[in-house]
Amino acid sequence: MIAKLLGVTTRTVRNWKIEEVFNKKVGRKKRETTLKEKIMIAKEWKRQGYPGSRPVMKSLSQVRVRAVREVISGLKKRRKKRFYKTKKQVRTSVKVNHAGAVGCMDGTTMERGRDFLIYKDRGSLRLQAEKCESSLKSIDTIKLLEKVKIEKNLPLVLCTDNGSPFCSGNVGKYLSKNYIIQLKNLPHVPEHNGSCERGVREFKELFIENLDSEKTTNILNKKRLRPGLSWQTCNEFEENNRKHFEQADRIKFYESTKEKINEALKNIECKKERRKKEREAILKNMELYGLIQINRGSQPRRDKPVR
Repeated sequence: MIAKLLGVTTRTVRNWKIEEVFNKKVGRKKRETTLKEKIMIAKEWKRQGYPGSRPVMKSLSQVRVRAVREVISGLKKRRKKRFYKTKKQVRTSVKVNHAGAVGCMDGTTMERGRDFLIYKDRGSLRLQAEKCESSLKSIDTIKLLEKVKIEKNLPLVLCTDNGSPFCSGNVGKYLSKNYIIQLKNLPHVPEHNGSCERGVREFKELFIENLDSEKTTNILNKKRLRPGLSWQTCNEFEENNRKHFEQADRIKFYESTKEKINEALKNIECKKERRKKEREAILKNMELYGLIQINRGSQPRRDKPVR
């Protein structure tokens, strides 16, 4: 009668009664994986170079498929957790002490034929965006740097990746003419320019809503509170912490950095090692001049102040 009223079968009602009484799922009892099987799966997984579950299942055909999947899933989680814990302890972060000392650049594509070039001040996190006429080229890089120069905000060090719009001969000549040191990422390490990558992500998220680059940069610079700037906006922080470098100081820093780079690259032929040593020399000289502070290990979380 109850089954008829609820519109289900009598078997369903019986199953509900069993679940309520015994408080467990109805069905075949789950078979536990033995310690011997776990050790066997772990050894085979390690021997094959930590692959997915399928190659291990093929090698251990006598072991249940479900057991292999469950054991490897648990091992992967443990290995990932251990990796991130070690990475957190040994990672290096760079804090820029003055607004206007270090800048970074990167490009982004909104859609086909619509590229934007992003410039970010590493000290104040202030963002500037320039729309390119076609695809991003070295001319666009120089054009945006000229715009920054008119505002008297040219940095001492410019961080970029290894793309052709930032590493062409014309850009190199422009940087040397204005006494700017270029700090390039190591190949396949975009984290070295992580600050600009985050700026690009923020710009893209807001630009999709507003579809106006000027409005987007105004929101990011004037309205968004930054935990890294003691919960101030970029413009508020820049007003009190911008440092203007005289031409003599700029030339002095540029020449001393070039000397350090030449010393570091003596008798080194490997291209990768040369790039690494060059980067280390620039960072050391920046730290010596008090432009940056290099921190190792995880940094304490900044709590938002109550207003």
